Amino acid sequence: MAAQAPEGDLVELAIPAVPELLSLPRLTAAAVAARAGFDIEEVEDVRLAIEELCLAAFEGRGRGRLCVRLVLRDGALEVDCTFEPDRGSAELEEPRAPFAAEMTEQLLDALTDEHGTVIESGVARGWFKKSGSRAPGG
Repeated sequence: MAAQAPEGDLVELAIPAVPELLSLPRLTAAAVAARAGFDIEEVEDVRLAIEELCLAAFEGRGRGRLCVRLVLRDGALEVDCTFEPDRGSAELEEPRAPFAAEMTEQLLDALTDEHGTVIESGVARGWFKKSGSRAPGG
């Protein structure tokens, strides 16, 4: 049996905000969730949720950097995703379609325990929390 991830373990990932690199946060989050004792369905929920969250954070915002933080706390995986635009980058190149934003909201409602988003001064931040049924405290 694999060792359980200790409470408070922090994993950080910073990548250029391009769709081609979304597999990195997705794979990282899945590995952290599996190590934390999440079952296969919960790991898949985390994979889908982080991909949707990251895509929503930078879609239509121009060039920038995506910073992802994952931490296990009280039997739950907490994920924070922040898009930081490059200097001189337009604050918003193309507004996100209302339908896409609504779909993201519905997906995160279905896949996570709680979630939220904040956009200030061109910086977009989204987060979610997902409890594992077999994780300690879950």
